Amino acid sequence: MKVHHIPSSQIIFTKCAYPTALAESMERIGIVFPLRLRWQNDSYVCLDGHKRLSVLAALKKETEVPALIENDGSMRTQGSWHLMNHH
Repeated sequence: MKVHHIPSSQIIFTKCAYPTALAESMERIGIVFPLRLRWQNDSYVCLDGHKRLSVLAALKKETEVPALIENDGSMRTQGSWHLMNHH
């Protein structure tokens, strides 16, 4: 699995309510767990992380966020991994 860093302005998401504790946490340490996105029609669509993106939008913070992209092939493990993994 590869973690990508995507500009938050390039992600389509649904704004939603979020707890103030989430906003306070993100102001202190940022986004720790990657968002889950899908590449669709030349855009990144949020599958998981709407609240975190809503916080960034409310803070008017343009930043790169860590993300796992569902359908770009980077979530697959290498097919020959079992041949290389000799402990």
